[in-house]
Parts: sequence; C-alpha cells; structure tokens
Amino acid sequence: MELQDIKISGNDGPASSQATDHVDGTAKRTGASEREALLSQQAHGNNAEMLLSAEAAARRPLAKANAIETSCSGRVKREMDTVLCSRVRLWMVVLGIMVLIIAVISIAVIVCSAMREDEDDKFDPSLFTVPLYFRGSFKLPNLDLSHLVQSNSSKQLAEDLEGMITSLFQSSPALGRYFSGVQINYLGNGSVIVNYQLRFLMPEDEQEQLTRFTLSRDTACSVFRQFLYEQEPRESERLYIEPASLSMS
Repeated sequence: MELQDIKISGNDGPASSQATDHVDGTAKRTGASEREALLSQQAHGNNAEMLLSAEAAARRPLAKANAIETSCSGRVKREMDTVLCSRVRLWMVVLGIMVLIIAVISIAVIVCSAMREDEDDKFDPSLFTVPLYFRGSFKLPNLDLSHLVQSNSSKQLAEDLEGMITSLFQSSPALGRYFSGVQINYLGNGSVIVNYQLRFLMPEDEQEQLTRFTLSRDTACSVFRQFLYEQEPRESERLYIEPASLSMS
C-alpha cells in the first residue's frame, strides 16, 4: 500500500504567492513612474535654468552698453554745461564757432563767384562789323488782318513783335553777342502772316567759322523754334506764334 502526498490549497498556498507577486509588480511600476517623473522634472528644471542663464548673459552686454552710453552722455552734458566765464557755457562757444565757420565759407563762395570771370564774356563789340541776314515768316493765329487795319494797330503789333524777338535772341548764350536787330512786316488775309528779317554782326576774322556753326541758319532757326515751343497757346494772347508755321532762309 503506497502513501500519497496530499496538497492542501489554503490562504497561504499558491493564491497567496500570486497576490504577493502582483503587489510587488505594482510597486515596481509605481517606483519606475515616480523616477521618470522626477527625472522629467529635473530635466525641465535644468532647461529652464539654462534659458534663464542665456537670457541673463544676453542682457548683460546691453545693460553694460546702456550704462556706458548713459555715462558718456552725462559726461558730455556736464562738460558742455561747464561755465568758462561769467554766464558763458561751453556749448555757447561751440555753437558760436560753428556759426562763424558757416559764415566764413558762405562769404568765400560769394566772393569767388563775384570775382570769377568767364573768358567767353570778354569781347569787343566794335570788331563785329560783318553783317549776316536771315529771312523768314510765321503765323499769328490769334489775330485777324482786317481787324488790325480797322483798328490802326498794325504799327504797335510790329513794335511788340520786334521787342519780343529781340529779347529772345539777346538772351541766347550762343547768339546774344552777335544779334543786331530784327525787322517785321506782315501780309495776308485771315490769320496774320508775318515776314521778318534777322540781322547779326560778326568779326571778320571769325566769319567763316561762325557761319558754319554758331551763326548757321540751322542754329538760328533752332533757337527761334525752341522759344516758340515753350510758349503757352492762350487764345487771348495776340503775340502767340504758331511753331509749325516758322520758316527761315
């Protein structure tokens, strides 16, 4: 007859062992979670400290620069407020010197401009003896010949046109010194057609060169036409000349 071992399952048996293992596992996981939380908080704390340190390091040069600037500004202000003598401060002296320098420069520029002489402006009009003539015509679209005849204002019109053309050529830098005069005649019905004659005088020894360039027909006509294009075409302006009607030979 064999004896058999009898296994008794009670509160202290396998069930109790499993419960103990479960408690130990839970405790381990809880401990691991707490360690991870502590490590995470520590990492965040380190990052925050690093950021604060970086910001503080960045602010230090700015604060130092501001302090230096404030110190320099204060020193300059104190120096400018220094009293040199009774009621006279340094900034007053500096301002006075600057004004004096500007005044001296301005006077020097004005004097140099007044003393400067252009060699081209030096000429002897008595040497201008050789005449040169240009003839042509233009139209006055704002005038009517019949009205001029009835009002007897043709002579006044001629004088006004001569004065305008004389002023035009005398003010020309290229032709002013050579211009001698202009003669006006007018013909036609409807709009007034004006015939004119320009007279220039030039030195005999420069005659050939002047007639090729400065006193050429093209130059004189260009100066006249440029003046006409700069006019304002007012309907009430009786001396308005139609630019396209200008001719010269």
